Amino acid sequence: MKKLKTATTIFIVAVLCAACESRKDVYMSSVEQVEIYLNSDELGQNANGDYECELLNGSSIEFPIGFTNEIMAESRKLEYSAVVKNGDNPDYFTCELFPETMQLKVTNNVPLNNNLETLPFCEIHITVSDYFGRQNSKKLIVRAKNNGAASFSVSATVLDDAESSGMSDSSRNMAYLICVSDAIDPEGDTIDEYEFNIGGKIIYNNEGYEGEYEQTENPNPYHAAMGGTYISERKESCVKHVFQQTGSNEIHVRVKDGRGLWSKWNTITVNL
Repeated sequence: MKKLKTATTIFIVAVLCAACESRKDVYMSSVEQVEIYLNSDELGQNANGDYECELLNGSSIEFPIGFTNEIMAESRKLEYSAVVKNGDNPDYFTCELFPETMQLKVTNNVPLNNNLETLPFCEIHITVSDYFGRQNSKKLIVRAKNNGAASFSVSATVLDDAESSGMSDSSRNMAYLICVSDAIDPEGDTIDEYEFNIGGKIIYNNEGYEGEYEQTENPNPYHAAMGGTYISERKESCVKHVFQQTGSNEIHVRVKDGRGLWSKWNTITVNL
């Protein structure tokens, strides 16, 4: 008799559990599964539906994470995983998830001054799990991007009478105002510094960041040219100069943007 009661109890419990599971399945089927989307003007989508964007080296960006519904939002679980590709340094990118604001922060740690043949990118998988254990994932691909140098124009004009007052007649004819104008940085960065070399020789003429360089040719101030009159670390876009000899005189100018990138030299010739 005791065995019969035990068996009956087990049977009843099993029936109740099955009923509960059935009700859970019915309820789950009536609840729309939540899906992730990323809401940012910086993002595009490729043919596979993956989110993509470029991120300048040394920069960070935050992506708002959205959901298609808010049903049982308190039971949601949000996770991510990230892997760096096309690079030998796993720290080229770092990610941080802020669940309280539903933001994903991605930082590009690729050095501003790099000689990488191919730039790395980061694949980030973001997954949300709902109350029933159903999952939805999205892939975000963030590609490193090198900063571009500024372009600009250079002009040299004879000083007007007011600016050259007090000079001898011979000096007045040799006194010029050299100016940078129409400076445009591709990323919209400010122009923070100007460098002038008048009558010297250029030894470094590539875009580059300030830093420590072992080789003779480097982009650092007072090291990218030699000879002549060298004016560096200038915050103003114009300088006055009195030439000392007639004939053909070359003027070399370059600028540095707000991220520390020097442009190539822009050279003009003044014939006196």
